[in-house]
Amino acid sequence: MQLSDFRISDNPKSGIGIHTQAVQEIFNHGLSVDHHGNHGIHLDNCHENPRMSDSIITYNSKTRLNITDCHDIVVSDNLFEENEDAVRCIDSCNLCMNANNLDDHSRHSVVIENT
Repeated sequence: MQLSDFRISDNPKSGIGIHTQAVQEIFNHGLSVDHHGNHGIHLDNCHENPRMSDSIITYNSKTRLNITDCHDIVVSDNLFEENEDAVRCIDSCNLCMNANNLDDHSRHSVVIENT
């Protein structure tokens, strides 16, 4: 599955911007996800090769990119700004992160647990 070249914006009372669950080989590219009341993007149980690149994820109430139970993950060339946490990767394996801009977060820039 590929999501690319669009913007999704909401308000602080909304939920997660984009929630993908059990999607294999997902490729997110060129997205703008902002102003959600929860996570900007949540990749949940996307075991095979989830990719997140060239996107802008800003002004969400929780984590900009929340990753749980994924495998062979690539997070590259993204802007994460003005969020609680930039990236959380929990209970996953093989995370590659490079060339991301992590700017002005109220809690943590990157949280990696059991990965």
